[in-house]
Amino acid sequence: MPKKKLTHKGKYQLIVYNDDLHTFDEVIELLIGYAGHNPLQAQQCAMIIHNNGKYAVLEDKYDICYDIMHDLAESGLRMEILKK
Repeated sequence: MPKKKLTHKGKYQLIVYNDDLHTFDEVIELLIGYAGHNPLQAQQCAMIIHNNGKYAVLEDKYDICYDIMHDLAESGLRMEILKK
């Protein structure tokens, strides 16, 4: 679960990029476990990442995006935080 409570209020986006290393199921599990997504939301995000090459899986305050990115980084996902 996320280290901090998600507020969904903020001017930052956590962008996840498509890669050939992770399966859909792996990405879905990571988004559920670390980004607080429900299974349907995680599945939709994984599909958008696959089709578009990237997707903002979270919009929140910088520190929350950073903490979640740090947790997800251990999985090897390629990500960045962008200001909206």
